[in-house]
Amino acid sequence: EADLAKSLGEDIRGLRRARGMTLEDLAEKVDLSVGFLSQLEHGKKKPSIGALQRISAALNVPTGSFFRTSLSGDPR
Repeated sequence: EADLAKSLGEDIRGLRRARGMTLEDLAEKVDLSVGFLSQLEHGKKKPSIGALQRISAALNVPTGSFFRTSLSGDPR
């Protein structure tokens, strides 16, 4: 679970940076604190579904893009 949080945070950080956005820019667009987004990007916090939807909209990616599927076929 910690690996998932870290991976999600890295994805968000990468997308944010690729779009030339600061944490402050993203925080303003999604109505979340800079501190929360920083902790999210470092894998220390997990967003609610609603927050993840707002983040994905602000980054212009489908929310589902943050969910990886296992190649092993194991649904866990």
